[in-house]
Amino acid sequence: MKKNRFLWLFLALLIATTLVLATIALAGSSPYFNKIKNEGKLKIGFNADYEPFCRWQNDPLDGFDVALAKALVDKLGLDFDTDVAPLRVHPADVANLLNNGEIDIAIAGLTVSSERARSVAFTEPYYVATLGALLSRARIPETVAEGLRQPMTIHNLFDMQKLPKLNVGAKKNTTVFDKAKTFFPKINECDSLDDAIDKLNSGELDAFIHEDPFLRYYAATHPNKSRFVVVAGRATYERLAIAIRQGDPDFLNWLNVALQELRDDGSLKRWENLYFDGTGWQQEVQP
Repeated sequence: MKKNRFLWLFLALLIATTLVLATIALAGSSPYFNKIKNEGKLKIGFNADYEPFCRWQNDPLDGFDVALAKALVDKLGLDFDTDVAPLRVHPADVANLLNNGEIDIAIAGLTVSSERARSVAFTEPYYVATLGALLSRARIPETVAEGLRQPMTIHNLFDMQKLPKLNVGAKKNTTVFDKAKTFFPKINECDSLDDAIDKLNSGELDAFIHEDPFLRYYAATHPNKSRFVVVAGRATYERLAIAIRQGDPDFLNWLNVALQELRDDGSLKRWENLYFDGTGWQQEVQP
């Protein structure tokens, strides 16, 4: 009886030891955790052309993605101001920059796509956007209901498709542009967000399609722009996620757990309200 008990104790100890050794080996196989342990530095790419996710003109940097990066860096035991090198990136260049080692992580309002997933690893989404639009009020027809004339209700892009001969634009070389074409095949290319807004103001465009965070931000920072209405009802699912190099499931798992903690404690929702719908975080607003 004692012999069997000692045998079971020995087997339990052996299993526990094996698990500990496996865990140590697993942690040692993570390129990201090894880099953080050995160097204590990270290079993080931000999309500086995409407010409200990043406002590069601010000193220090600010925006939803910057707040997210600071929280993750803190969980890693690093200091954002001294241990992080922030770099400007364009979404189309992220895969090359990651795989060439020019950046370690991209927190840049990136939309998950099967094409991008061939060359980078994505976390679970930290925000699910929808495509919407800034639409000229002049292009919204009136309807008559119970003898009253009132503007037609436009909830989302599906409703916008009912408007005849609408001159629509979107920022070129983006996933937004590609998806916008499925709603409006004859779509105009805009070089930048500023270019799109200029074309709206000049009347060259009737509507500009983008993701709802920018539309909400624009409405919050330009409350007197009564010529346009924000159309932001759910039409699509644009899953925004963090991108890292492939081949490190341990660090990817850590990021997903950290994101869940930030979701659970209300941080992600708090940043959404602050950066998408609020104006107090800004140091200056373009007229």
